[in-house]
Amino acid sequence: MKKLISLFILFTFLLSTSANSAPPSQQSQKLIPEIPIKQYLKSFSKLEENYIGLDEFIKLRDENKNLIILDVRPKYSYNKEHIKGAINIDAANLTKDILTKNIPSKNSKIVVYCDNSLYPTRMIALTTPSYAELYNQGYKNIYVLRAHYKNGKMNSIEKLRSDLPLVK
Repeated sequence: MKKLISLFILFTFLLSTSANSAPPSQQSQKLIPEIPIKQYLKSFSKLEENYIGLDEFIKLRDENKNLIILDVRPKYSYNKEHIKGAINIDAANLTKDILTKNIPSKNSKIVVYCDNSLYPTRMIALTTPSYAELYNQGYKNIYVLRAHYKNGKMNSIEKLRSDLPLVK
């Protein structure tokens, strides 16, 4: 896991370096915030302890009426199937303005999820950079959903569809 996080950090650093090499007039919206690298890396220190499984998610959702469920997948994935009540902000669009508009309180409890949260995939999770972005924007009550695992075993997609529930 630590190797994966290290590779991700290196990858995001390289992306931010290449994004900043274009003249300001040609730069598009950046995926990586303009913050010191030490601060960015610090945000990963709490990531593993903020993973939650299906049962923890259900309990958190039931106990917190204002829980924000944040789907950071592209819109087409969200439209195919998503957790009931989730809002969709693509990981590439987690900017200060969009976050402030959709999650005005920095004290909000937020559960972030992507495809890796629901199904085992071989892709890098979108939740990792999303967690870092939220953390560095001042949100501290962030949880990362890992619903497909329970006690080291896989939950079935049918169980996820009924327990989360997943809707279209």
